[in-house]
Amino acid sequence: MLESPVLVTSPLYAAGLQQGDIILTADGQRATQSSLSAALNRRKPGEMLEVEFEQYGAIKAASLKLTEDPQLTVTTFEEAGKPVTKAIRDFRQAWLKVR
Repeated sequence: MLESPVLVTSPLYAAGLQQGDIILTADGQRATQSSLSAALNRRKPGEMLEVEFEQYGAIKAASLKLTEDPQLTVTTFEEAGKPVTKAIRDFRQAWLKVR
């Protein structure tokens, strides 16, 4: 069951799934935590995953277009084209010395 609200920018939302829906199958296989993880791990961003789900008592089918996980991206100031100030350099040096 989708217990959390579905993010508007997610493949689940784009495919019409919402909080409270129950994913029944993925790739034609009964959906379990391990089968869903395996189906996702076999795919790359941009590929599709076929699912069947229950929504308000009705069985529906959808194709999810997978995307990269937008949760966290670590980027240096340099990579972002931002200036590295003395304060940033000092912080880095102090942090690197902690052991």
